[in-house]
Amino acid sequence: TLGFELGAVDYITKPFKKAEVKARARTHLALKVMREELHDKNIMLEKHIKEIQEKTEILERSQKQLIQSEKMASLGQLVAGVAHEINTPVGIGVTVSSHLTQSTKKIISSFENNNMSKSDLIKYFSSTLETSELILQHLLQTADLIKSFKMVSADQTSHERRKFNVKSYLGDIILSLRPKLKNKPHQITIDCDDDIEIDGYPGALAQIITNMVLNSLLHAYSEGDKGTIAIEVLKNADGIILKYRDDGKGIPEENIENIFEPFLT
Repeated sequence: TLGFELGAVDYITKPFKKAEVKARARTHLALKVMREELHDKNIMLEKHIKEIQEKTEILERSQKQLIQSEKMASLGQLVAGVAHEINTPVGIGVTVSSHLTQSTKKIISSFENNNMSKSDLIKYFSSTLETSELILQHLLQTADLIKSFKMVSADQTSHERRKFNVKSYLGDIILSLRPKLKNKPHQITIDCDDDIEIDGYPGALAQIITNMVLNSLLHAYSEGDKGTIAIEVLKNADGIILKYRDDGKGIPEENIENIFEPFLT
């Protein structure tokens, strides 16, 4: 009894058996390593979740600032969409991480009370692996979305000139639009050579593509349509030629001459 009060978690009755002592020692050492690894994993997962939550708060603050500008109304919508989009994986991460913490505490308690079975330990390890993979999957998806949106939104608000890869940047723009495309049956294709780079204003390109895609989603298709939006980029001596088309309704003939007028709907 005194031994347990002082922190002991196991005992061996006399006469000692060398094989039993070695087996118990190996088990306790293995469990110690596992507990330390699980503790480190929990700390890492909690750190990732905290970072995602902080980025969510930044996005929500950005939304309030951007909506004040009519010129950036479309970007403001995207901020709202992205913030909403990442709420789900962050919420799942928090819930599953909490469950993992409780399971870890439970298995440690069973071990310390000397009533943990082998099947309990195997079940715990299996559940922990599945839980960790689920959290990592959602965190990676969220990180990709935030990375793309951060780049595109920064370019649209800074108006700085820089050199960039066209195909990669178009991919970031489309990824930042994922909240708008999530429940739509349409697909977007990008036909562009991998090595095309230009020195220009990526923010302007992002604003153009964003507005055109949102216009297609809003005006080109009827409920139930399954459309294709195609973006093609060709390189020439002066720079690039960008072709954008969708297979929707088209523009009414009476509006064609006025399509470049501001705020035409």
